[in-house]
Amino acid sequence: MRTAILLLLLACAFGGAALWQERHVARLERERAEALRAAGRAAPLPPQEKLAPGEGVVIVGRPSGAEPVEVSPPQGVGAVAQGEDWERAAAERLGDFELEVQPGQTLSQIAHAHYRSHAPELLRTLAAYNGLADPDRVKAGQKLRLPPVEKLTGGGR
Repeated sequence: MRTAILLLLLACAFGGAALWQERHVARLERERAEALRAAGRAAPLPPQEKLAPGEGVVIVGRPSGAEPVEVSPPQGVGAVAQGEDWERAAAERLGDFELEVQPGQTLSQIAHAHYRSHAPELLRTLAAYNGLADPDRVKAGQKLRLPPVEKLTGGGR
């Protein structure tokens, strides 16, 4: 009987805490929206509206409220010519990226993290580029060279 009462009290305490947190978060969001309106600024887009198809966002903790940083093409000495794809040009200047395979990693995981793609033809080309007979056989400690994707595909992603 005591155990049942204790469990009931514990469930009520957790329910009350969840309800308080929900109301607290809603109040904070209202206050933030009011502060942005008072400053004459629009509320920033939620992260999920800035993503390409197939990408996702995980927010750990409370968002800082800071505005996202936009990346612009380099300026000044060595800047990329007008109209040229500066990301591609930067990747070509940097050359191959070298990576040491960690235990449990696969070539598919590495390609997805580095190129945002793990298409079979990309994996075959990357394996051939690194002299691997089989794309499914990479070993922990092995060094892989990851060139710009244009070098592997002969063009775009």
